[in-house]
Amino acid sequence: MNAFRNVCRTLLAVPLLCLVASADQIFAPVGLAADLDAACTLASRAELEDAEELLTSSLLQFPDDPLAAQAGRDLELLHAVIELRESFLVGLAEAGDKLRIEIDGKRRALRVASYENGLIDFALNKYNVNNIEVGEISLGDLSANWKSAKSGKPEVRAFALRLAGDKAWKSQWPRDEEGHEQVLEDLEDLPTRILHGVRVLDLRSLENYVGRSLGRSEGRAVVDLHERLFGGSDPQLADDADGAKRRSMRALVREALVAAWGMEELAQSLHASDYQVLGEELRLVYNFDKEDELLDWPKDELRLPFLKMLGVLRTPESEWERKLDGGFLQVLGAHDIRHIVPFKGPLHLRYPLQVAKVGQEGGMWMCGTFLHDDLEKSYLVAFGLGYYLQGFQRGRPSEIKRDQIYYEVAKNYFVDLTYDKTGVLTAKREDKPEASLLTLKTRKVDHGHISIGVYTDYITRYDSFEIQGEPDLRQMDRFRDEWVLDRLATMGY
Repeated sequence: MNAFRNVCRTLLAVPLLCLVASADQIFAPVGLAADLDAACTLASRAELEDAEELLTSSLLQFPDDPLAAQAGRDLELLHAVIELRESFLVGLAEAGDKLRIEIDGKRRALRVASYENGLIDFALNKYNVNNIEVGEISLGDLSANWKSAKSGKPEVRAFALRLAGDKAWKSQWPRDEEGHEQVLEDLEDLPTRILHGVRVLDLRSLENYVGRSLGRSEGRAVVDLHERLFGGSDPQLADDADGAKRRSMRALVREALVAAWGMEELAQSLHASDYQVLGEELRLVYNFDKEDELLDWPKDELRLPFLKMLGVLRTPESEWERKLDGGFLQVLGAHDIRHIVPFKGPLHLRYPLQVAKVGQEGGMWMCGTFLHDDLEKSYLVAFGLGYYLQGFQRGRPSEIKRDQIYYEVAKNYFVDLTYDKTGVLTAKREDKPEASLLTLKTRKVDHGHISIGVYTDYITRYDSFEIQGEPDLRQMDRFRDEWVLDRLATMGY
């Protein structure tokens, strides 16, 4: 069944009569003309009973409409197509004949064993198709079977083929056209009516969400419908001189965007080189080859506790800098830079460590990675260098762990730094994971930030940085609101 029918049945829990627009519709089109187009679209999707029900209800509601005669002709043909479908399938089951349906992109002939209550059972076949519901067969498949078998009246076959978009529909048209001129004219115009009907059904689907509490799936459904209707163009609605319909549409779309916000949308609002949504976790990769990546790593205005190192001078505040230089992120000064997303609990970081000769021009020294909980208190949890782990308790240095692995000057050594849900910090060098393995029990926190940088006169440089963890979505209001405003702008609001 298509998405529109599922929306009506699962969200509205009412019969398909919800497709008939009521007089108090905000932006969905109302009237027999709209219902006529919508019914053509439903029929083209093989939802024949739904189309028949919609037209029947609309004719009862608008009996004096100028299009009533045309709707009556369509209704008569729809009823004939449904009768042909039923009699054809019953005949196949009684005779044990084959039905050709699409399987894996090709039409295959399957022998029909039985047909009852809308369920077609097939005899044993090499495609392992045991049965299907009648509504799952496309009108293209049905009408192709009828065309081959010359089943039913010619005008009914032609109507079904035209609905299915088959160019051979005219070949089925009765030779004696007397009395069928108006029907033929209706069929000529059918593709245009089907296109109009798609828009009518989509607008009515949107209308069905107005005033309802939207969850994430419903929010995304509204956004998808809006994109299908308008793309990125300025949304234009008929009979909206005062803009009231547009305002109502914008309010619905904004509510849907807020409801749709999740991990994928958060990742889209960031500027990472690449990302993956892994269940509840988000993996972000920064290659530092685009200026906008710096937007995710702003200067940290809070002076975190740091390890005072004898004989090492701090760069004056006025000389602090953060920039991209030849594919490197480069930081100098007394403030670190902090990733803008707070994460919950376990974290996995991966970055290259490179040690330079002390005093070397533009050299790298002490590539520091910090994990800290500053949502309420500015306590440093751990200071990770790959070869050096420093724990802090209430802002004071505590236990230190070091490895004794040799580091060649100006060479990249990738480091894995993880912080697990028990508060254990683990660091290892990827080329010597066992020899360089360090573990340190730190204070357990359930949310915090990631910072990188140093507090010395030497430049810190990274050519990449990877983060994997569960973002703390409770702290995401700012990101969500910015993303919503940005999406509204791209959607024409």
